[in-house]
Amino acid sequence: MSTGSRNLASEPLSSAQGVLQTALYQAQRRLRWCLMQLREADRRGLLALSDGLLLFVACFGAMAFAGLRDAALPAVFSAVGMAALYASDQYNLQAPEERAIGKAIAFGALCTLLAAWSGHDPLKLAATLGLAICLSLLIVLWSRALWIRLLSHPSCSRKTILLCDRPESEAALAELEQHPSAGWTPIGIGGSLSRAHSADTVLAGPSAIQEPEWLSAMPSGIETLDLPRLFERLSRRVPVRFVDDRWFVEQFPWTRGLGYHITKRMLDIGLSLLGLLLAAPLFPLIAIANRLGDGGPLFYSQQRVGLNDQTFRLYKFRTMRTDAEKEGAIWASQDDARVTRLGRFLRRTRLDEIPQLWNVLVGHMSLVGPRPERPEFVAELERQIPHYPRRHYVLPGVTGWAQVRFQYGSSVDDAEEKLKYDLYYLKHRSLVFDLLILARTVSVVLNKTGSR
Repeated sequence: MSTGSRNLASEPLSSAQGVLQTALYQAQRRLRWCLMQLREADRRGLLALSDGLLLFVACFGAMAFAGLRDAALPAVFSAVGMAALYASDQYNLQAPEERAIGKAIAFGALCTLLAAWSGHDPLKLAATLGLAICLSLLIVLWSRALWIRLLSHPSCSRKTILLCDRPESEAALAELEQHPSAGWTPIGIGGSLSRAHSADTVLAGPSAIQEPEWLSAMPSGIETLDLPRLFERLSRRVPVRFVDDRWFVEQFPWTRGLGYHITKRMLDIGLSLLGLLLAAPLFPLIAIANRLGDGGPLFYSQQRVGLNDQTFRLYKFRTMRTDAEKEGAIWASQDDARVTRLGRFLRRTRLDEIPQLWNVLVGHMSLVGPRPERPEFVAELERQIPHYPRRHYVLPGVTGWAQVRFQYGSSVDDAEEKLKYDLYYLKHRSLVFDLLILARTVSVVLNKTGSR
């Protein structure tokens, strides 16, 4: 009797366990399906939302532990921290950079400290925010590791056929490997669609697109994507070797509205005037330091290629010896021996760029755009890099998308890599994009990256 009772009692329990396991399995499948549907922008937004929530919780918890009650401070800490993480390019779906994340969180704490300095005990607030930094760094890094593992899992990724030749597939695979959280899993490479029925996406390179039968052989319900669009979505650049003139005709926006040009010009004039006024006290200090140095000219000017291949004279604070180019124009390099001691400081802090605000003011340049190159280099680059002249369709800039995404270039290969970002900027240029680039420029200057 007792044995039967035990068996009867265990049957409902086993049934409940089965229902629970089925429910968990179904929930897991739904979660993975939802994650698989997330595109790159959605995944970046998910990371940003997670960071913002964790930063808020960490700051709120540290303040609760310290007995401080001010709901606005965790909000400031979270908002500034997220903005700093974006400016540091930490939503690029690549592996996180611990140092950059730490700097962004510390910057959020500093802004919060300054915002609340007068309303709280400064020492207690500083100690509390120090605890918030430690907590935030731990949980954000842990969260990022978890998200990368989840978003890069094959079950949460889109199965992808690479319909490409060898150079195209190598470039595509390298791009996918650099962005593990983007959610792409290659399941086949080559010119065959035999496995397309099991794929979610077909990535077609230029070699496949030139063959008209590939599209007619495509099973219905499968996303198709060309190689340039993959690069645009993942690393926000255009692969210059894999686009042709047809791409520029079909996908490249050659013009922008009059309102865009007027507003951009007003922004250039206003910010360049403000920059020159704020920098005015530095001019005599730099002049004195230059006089105490080698005593050469304070300013240096060069011919550069601008809008529609027209040349103009660009102005900078001189950073090299006066005989630096006695043998002709050559690329600047890292730790260039021709740079003076003052010039090294000016380059590291980007103060040598200040006189270019005059070029912006008179209309030779914009604050944001492709960096202008010297005519001697342009002639060589146009011979070796396809589509290089396209970058001259807009005003050159003091800063640009290539400057905040790529280190200083000193070779033809570097110039080609920068052109990929310049073409992306030309295609997607807008006032919002310009403002985001200016914000990232501040981060680059503060982190002293890209100087030479």
